[in-house]
Amino acid sequence: MKRYVLMLALLGGVLASCSKNEEETKKPLTPEVPQAPQGGLVEAGKAYTVLPEVGGANQPNQVYVDLSSGKMTKIKRDTWDLAFYCGEDFRVLLNASLAMSVKPTEYTDITKFVVPDRSILFEDDPRFPAQKLISKHLIDDPRGILQEQTGLEGTGTAIAQVSSTEEANKVYLLNMGSEISTTTPEVGGVNLQGAHRGFMKIRITRSGNDYKIAYAKNDELEKINTLTITKNPEYNFIFLNLSTGKTVQVQPKKKDWDLCFTPSTSWFSTQKEKIASPSNSVTYFPDMIISNLHGGTKATIFQSSDKSEEKRNQEYSAYNKEKALRIDFSQEKYNNQMIIGRNWRDNQLGNLVRNELYYLIKDGDGNYFKLKILSMKNDKGERGYPAFEYELLK
Repeated sequence: MKRYVLMLALLGGVLASCSKNEEETKKPLTPEVPQAPQGGLVEAGKAYTVLPEVGGANQPNQVYVDLSSGKMTKIKRDTWDLAFYCGEDFRVLLNASLAMSVKPTEYTDITKFVVPDRSILFEDDPRFPAQKLISKHLIDDPRGILQEQTGLEGTGTAIAQVSSTEEANKVYLLNMGSEISTTTPEVGGVNLQGAHRGFMKIRITRSGNDYKIAYAKNDELEKINTLTITKNPEYNFIFLNLSTGKTVQVQPKKKDWDLCFTPSTSWFSTQKEKIASPSNSVTYFPDMIISNLHGGTKATIFQSSDKSEEKRNQEYSAYNKEKALRIDFSQEKYNNQMIIGRNWRDNQLGNLVRNELYYLIKDGDGNYFKLKILSMKNDKGERGYPAFEYELLK
């Protein structure tokens, strides 16, 4: 019972609205410095403010931010369903921003009926998404690590590595997740999930250095769609929309972005030592900040010495490249795209920025940036309007 109450409290804190007094004392900040230029390189030592267009409390957009240029790329998060890895391995990711999930079958015949299973859905309540066991491996490893880690169930991609042995590649039941909600929540809250998008079945094999995918509705026995997906080494992934049967442009080229603002399924804790903890589980979160791990971007978090915003601002101002170079980003703990994740906001109240924190980002080209988050709401108190300040260290 204690565990249940604790988990419910944590989950409620993810999406809960704060009280009127809290709203009055935590008003959104209005950026006072110029926005970063769209294109070109930012000037070292100059502060830039960026307002990713997440789109409000339904958070309909994924926004990719390139810190070296200030360029932002916005795309509706229901534009794609699957992402095919362009590296040496053959790995396929689910669209975590729609709360998609999978369940393997025991067979390879894609023409068979695949029984739907609603237990793999996250759509219970827009404010309180379901919690699932990590060991069920319904979602991809939220850290961005593609390979399974020995002794840690639920790590690596949820769809097993596509094997060169065709018979080793099984059919999967694919939960298509939820449509983007259009329901307006209470001020300060979020509402991410609309109607369930249904189930499909997929089977992915290899053809030389290409992927081959067969897919259909889970109850379709005759009309099976097939596509070949070719890797492009300039990108981390090739993205596919199963409704149209076409690939779509989602992410910029592999080194042309650093941070993505998006909802996402994840674990409560992505620290390696806590993955197998009984208190850890999978759910669906708003307001996530994901770093471009596969493009070489790494991140770390600093907390002000007295846990105050004033002290944070002082320490942030004093932070320089000499200090940044002391961070050894080759350590295993930094091999995690969720370092910032949901940690930038108060996970008890959900809709308040943790103003005692600031961040260091190292991009794939070796540039160092310091960053602090200014707000997550607009001047009406509506969520889904983040703003952050950053600076290229010189």
